[in-house]
Amino acid sequence: MQLGFYDLMSKRKEIYDSHMQTVNGSIMTTITSPNDNRFVLKGKFTAINKQNSRLFFSYTPIYYSTAQKGLMIDGLVDMLLHIDVWMQPLNVGNQQLVVGQSGAIFLYPLKK
Repeated sequence: MQLGFYDLMSKRKEIYDSHMQTVNGSIMTTITSPNDNRFVLKGKFTAINKQNSRLFFSYTPIYYSTAQKGLMIDGLVDMLLHIDVWMQPLNVGNQQLVVGQSGAIFLYPLKK
């Protein structure tokens, strides 16, 4: 899956490739940049609560490496460190989806 950021004022954009995998009830994430092979962000979402069919997670960074300063993705990482985020599984027809707090929609089931 790809995710991206775009700053309208500066017309800057950042595109990232994201891979998620469930491991022992946690979601392990690896984010890389197709434009910079030095960028790697690894983290873990740990389930902490379930409320109204939403699963709440805390985020723990595992590894972060980049040669650049002031990336827009840093704002996302900062937010994840300071709030608990939720994800909600949904089924639309035969397609399993996961909707995230930020509005992100994952069109595939997370791999176990």
